[in-house]
Amino acid sequence: FALLGAAVLTLTGQRRRRRASQKGQRDAARAARSTALAEARRLGDLAGLQRVVVDALADDYGPAVRSSSTEQLQTTLLARGAERSLVNSVIRFIQDVEAARYMKGGTPGERERMAKAAVDLLARIELAPGGLS
Repeated sequence: FALLGAAVLTLTGQRRRRRASQKGQRDAARAARSTALAEARRLGDLAGLQRVVVDALADDYGPAVRSSSTEQLQTTLLARGAERSLVNSVIRFIQDVEAARYMKGGTPGERERMAKAAVDLLARIELAPGGLS
């Protein structure tokens, strides 16, 4: 029985360490995203804002979202359990960013509006149920 008890304690400890490690990785990713978002916002970097949002999605819904077209992204996110309202907001954000980027980067007001939208989306993504987490 002592050997069985030791094995159970070892497995339980390994699970706790793995969960703690995963939480640490998620916390580090959030901190890195926060820094990248602040920098993109400071520079008015619309592509950077989009990248931060897509990276957050990739953390929760898999790395394939990084290379998905807008239509594929919508399908992938919905298939992996993302809420439709979140998906619609993400798609609208990406379309707005792309439109502004191709129109010489948009006005400072547009860039700030999109930066605020990115902040809101990140909060929603981090709180959203489902995905890989």
